Order: sequence, then structure tokens, then C-alpha cells
Amino acid sequence: MARSERALTAVEALHAAYNRHDADAAAKLYDAASGRHEDVALGHTAVGHEAIRDGLLPLFKAIPDVEWTTEKVIANGDRAIASYVMRGTLRHDLGPFVGKGQRLALPGVHVVETDPRGCVSQSTDFWDSAEFSEQVTGGKLPAAASPVTEVTSAGSDGFRSAMRMLAGGVAVVTTEVDGRPWGLTVSACSSLTADPPKVMVSLQSSTTSCRAIEKNGRFGVSLLASDQVEVARTCSEAGKPKFIDRLVDDALSVDRAPVISGSLAHFDCSLVDSHTVHDHLMLIGLVREIFMPREIEEGGPLVYFARSFRTVGGALV
Repeated sequence: MARSERALTAVEALHAAYNRHDADAAAKLYDAASGRHEDVALGHTAVGHEAIRDGLLPLFKAIPDVEWTTEKVIANGDRAIASYVMRGTLRHDLGPFVGKGQRLALPGVHVVETDPRGCVSQSTDFWDSAEFSEQVTGGKLPAAASPVTEVTSAGSDGFRSAMRMLAGGVAVVTTEVDGRPWGLTVSACSSLTADPPKVMVSLQSSTTSCRAIEKNGRFGVSLLASDQVEVARTCSEAGKPKFIDRLVDDALSVDRAPVISGSLAHFDCSLVDSHTVHDHLMLIGLVREIFMPREIEEGGPLVYFARSFRTVGGALV
């Protein structure tokens, strides 16, 4: 069985076990000793069959009719990405939330990675705890607090505070608006697969950048160097147009998404897929061309950490 088929089969088997409410069967799809499931919204990671099973049981008890509808799946290599909607009725208490028969329809994205045997080595679940709170309580967070409550009820504010501790490289996602180059600073950018090369960026679906990329069917990702703080600030000013005519390399930008002059690297991408996650759109781009406008020795990367632009020190080893 091909690697992508293994990953696709794993996602299908996992969601089938969820829909049977069979926590034990779901847990046994993971590697017995090192299989990991991470719930990003709750900040919780379970390792091994027993921990993964025990994490599912309270959910199945609280929402006895819960079911996952898989909407779209992309499988490549050892990884599959599935968008889903979890529906059900909250009949019993779930952590701090009191079950009163509230109907739920919670969208999310599940990323599953498999090993050569077809076992799940890692699964990561992305969903919106603030949306869950809104559906259950009308946006009013429970007064009572427990260790789990603190993570769950913190909602978007708590999540943002914790995620500020994750340092990330700074990039400008480029496209064209009204025939002119346009760029938006992001840190939510990552590689997806190497063969074929794909990248993923996450943008608010209401932004001009997101709408333009969907219309144009292509975008660029320029990785900024440590001396390009002003570029990052220019492309992140709230409420202002982000035309970047003076920042692009005109020669490299012909018949391509705009390339930021002096960036460490630039990926010219065709939009091949997208996934809606609450108010954001995960845009997946197939990398058509790669440019390295400068040597790494000329400057390190620009990094964003704890609400500040920063640089990195020398290599540790």
C-alpha cells in the first residue's frame, strides 16, 4: 500500500471508530508505545493506547450521539489532512460545560501521520474552543474553574497568550490586487510536503489577501531576513492598504507572484486546495518555483516571539 493510501486509510478508520463511539478501537489505531494525539485548542497531548482511549471516553459520554462528518481529505506521503464537522447533542456535563441538550456543529481539521506499518504515529486536532463555548453557553464562560476549565474556558485570549510562546519565522504572503503587488505579514506558514513541495498558510477569510488569492489562484511566500523589520511592519499595519510596489523585485516578479526584494527565500505557489476553519482559511500551495535572493551568510531570519520581532543567535551545535 502506498504511503498516501496508508494515511488516507488511517483517517477513515479513525473517524469510523469515532462514529461507532469505540474509544478502544480508535486508540488501537495508534502505535502502542509512542502514538500521540494532540488537541491544540485544549493544549492537551495523550501518548499511548490507554491515555488516548481515556481522553475520548468523557466526550462520548457527554455527547452520546456525537458523529464526525469528514468533508475533505488531502493525503500525501505519510500525512493526511481532513476537514470535518463534529455534530451532536450535549446531554451530560463535559468539563466545566453543563449539558442541557445543546445542539453542536463544530468544524475542525485533523492532521494524521502514519508509520510504515500503517499505525498512527501522530494526530493533531485543530478546532476553536471559543466557538464551542459560544454554541454551548451563548458565549458566557462557566464561572467554576478546574485545571481543564482553565485551558478550555480561556478561549481565544488564553490560546493567543500561549501561542505567543511559540517562536516562528516571519513571512510575507504576496498576491496582486487590482493589478498591483500586495503583501501581508504572517507567521502562520509552514511546509506541508516535500514531494511534491507544498506549503500552507492560514489567513482570515475576510481579508483582502485571502479573497485575492482565491480569485488569482496563486500566491507567493517571501521569508524575511533579520534586517527586514520595516517590511514586516509595513505589511502588517491594521486597516491600511498593503500595496508593496516599492518592496518587490520587479525582475523576479514577472509572470509570478510578487517577490520581496532581499528576502531569504521566496516560494511561488499555485493554490491547489483550501480548508475553512472557523473564520480562517488554510490555503495550500503547490510550489512551482523557488528563489534565494540572498545568501544565508548575509543575514539570519526574522523571528516573531512574544509580540516582538527578534533575531536568532548562532547555532548551538
